[in-house]
Amino acid sequence: MAAAYLQYLVDEKQEADPSFHNWLAELYIEDTLSARHRNDDGEPRRTGAPKYSCPLYIGSRKRAYDGLLAFLDNSTHYDVDRVFIHLPMDGQ
Repeated sequence: MAAAYLQYLVDEKQEADPSFHNWLAELYIEDTLSARHRNDDGEPRRTGAPKYSCPLYIGSRKRAYDGLLAFLDNSTHYDVDRVFIHLPMDGQ
């Protein structure tokens, strides 16, 4: 729910506060890593995703990762260092 609201703020309301962008980036990373650990390459795990769906409502590893990359490409308001510390250093 928080991720969908944050995505709404960022996309629709064009919120520029870095704290919202950082938080959303962290949620994208968390979901991407969770999908990787679950080895989830299958169907979405939730139904009824809101209009402002994000990886938290998608479930598959590829879609979560693609969502993360799209967010990082499109947003200019997140703190790179803060996002970087949440990335795994295991090379995967």
